[in-house]
Amino acid sequence: MDQGNGYEKALISSKEWAWATNPSNWYDQEVLRRIVASDGADDALALMDLPNLPKRLHVSHAPDTLISAPGTLSALPLEIVFKIIDHLNIKSAELFSQTCRMSRYLLQQHPSYKALVQFAMPLRYLYEKCGLADYNSFYDLGKELQYPKCRCCGHEGTKLYLPFGERICGNCSAYNPAFWCISIRDAMSIFCMSDRQIRKLPTIKAKELLWNRGNLLSPVQIDRDGLVSAKAAFLAAMDIWGNRETMCRYASAYDNDFDYNETFDRDMLVAAYWVLRNIQIKTPDDPTQLDGPSIFLPPQVSDITSIPFPWIPRGNTEAERRYMCRGCEWLSDKNGVSHTLLEYSGINPKLPHDRVKRILAGRREMIYTWKDLMIHVRGCAGAGILMRRYFVERDYEWGPPKRS
Repeated sequence: MDQGNGYEKALISSKEWAWATNPSNWYDQEVLRRIVASDGADDALALMDLPNLPKRLHVSHAPDTLISAPGTLSALPLEIVFKIIDHLNIKSAELFSQTCRMSRYLLQQHPSYKALVQFAMPLRYLYEKCGLADYNSFYDLGKELQYPKCRCCGHEGTKLYLPFGERICGNCSAYNPAFWCISIRDAMSIFCMSDRQIRKLPTIKAKELLWNRGNLLSPVQIDRDGLVSAKAAFLAAMDIWGNRETMCRYASAYDNDFDYNETFDRDMLVAAYWVLRNIQIKTPDDPTQLDGPSIFLPPQVSDITSIPFPWIPRGNTEAERRYMCRGCEWLSDKNGVSHTLLEYSGINPKLPHDRVKRILAGRREMIYTWKDLMIHVRGCAGAGILMRRYFVERDYEWGPPKRS
């Protein structure tokens, strides 16, 4: 990266920069939103437009008789009934609501019903498409939807990890091998588990296109071996072996006759085994500066175990609209960001080039409420350049505005 030149320093210290980068000086908030905000953070809401996706639980099919009631549950206090519904999964709650009118009424009055009716149905759809059983209860899903932080590193979580319904961030999803998928045979070799033990885990079915040699126009679709998440296999191995040290001793004593996957040699599997067991996630002030471990076993399917999902503030029934910073996107796409722009954005310019690229790539994925975005753009060099560029182009075309 080139050194910051005098032009950029003069640009940042100019009066035009100070005026343009102050959101309170913008009279038209809609124009400001188009310049600095990207609506990609709301792409998760497009899940509601999936074909053949049920838009709500089928509570309307319940019988409408006056005397019907959900048995003994009708004699319990409402708080206890809601606690019972909390432990039902989506399918069970749907069946419960179809028993009678009182059951339908109880489900509609449940505190998490409106939020889950809007967001959990796409999640259930994806569970079924991935071949995963819907084990998550109303309580678990509602808890994760209303929890804003990543369960792994503690920073803002923008995704849900499907096999566990956990809230995770984009960095952990991309750089943490625990949230990747590996084939069943590789999981058996890495984690020293039998076929019967590994088959108890939720399995993701995947298809793969292979091209015939010499004929690229006729791909052949094959069913790949089932995939499991590395984290699920690791937790299952913990239950079997009891502790990390026992597994490591067993791994170091591998027999040469062990049934390894033909696609990976013995050294590669052992290296992947040790890396998966020694994942150390750094959590500095900037969550984009996480160091992902170097692993020799790549994920067979990328981004299949996590989906973007908005955070629902507790007590709200709708996801608050959020935005990504277009200035961070501009910096990430720019070749050779100068030291001046990095320092203005709060990034140490002395970091290695690859580390800076990862930081910029991570920042472009971060999401903000409108209020937080207005605070962020004051310290984002990319947003400042875009905002100042608009003022300069407007003044060139229409002349400087008359300020009192």
